[in-house]
Amino acid sequence: MVAFLVAAVAVFVAFVGILGLASPSGLVSFVSDWQSKTGLWGATILRLLLGVGLWQVAPLASFPLVFHVLAVLSLLGAVALPLMGLVRFRAVLFWWTHQSPVMVRLWSALLVVFGVFVSSALYA
Repeated sequence: MVAFLVAAVAVFVAFVGILGLASPSGLVSFVSDWQSKTGLWGATILRLLLGVGLWQVAPLASFPLVFHVLAVLSLLGAVALPLMGLVRFRAVLFWWTHQSPVMVRLWSALLVVFGVFVSSALYA
């Protein structure tokens, strides 16, 4: 069940990346909607759940060490977000949403790679 949920999140991340590749302004609009206290806590919870999920499914994956590293990075992000506070969180989102379309597409490509890697490593 956890493996399915992690794969589902990975596929969602890949689709968000595809959105950014196809329409950088669409992804910027999606990210802009997260600039609230609810967005901060939503991002924190998503990172926390993804980190725990990646850690739990690592033994099932083709690359368990990579999954453990990704899990730790996700969990560190989950801890860092509330510590940075809403003002800094908004500043980071503001900075990110004002990047060039080329930069948004590069970030989007990373999302696609992450999503495809995680989902394929679970079911290889």
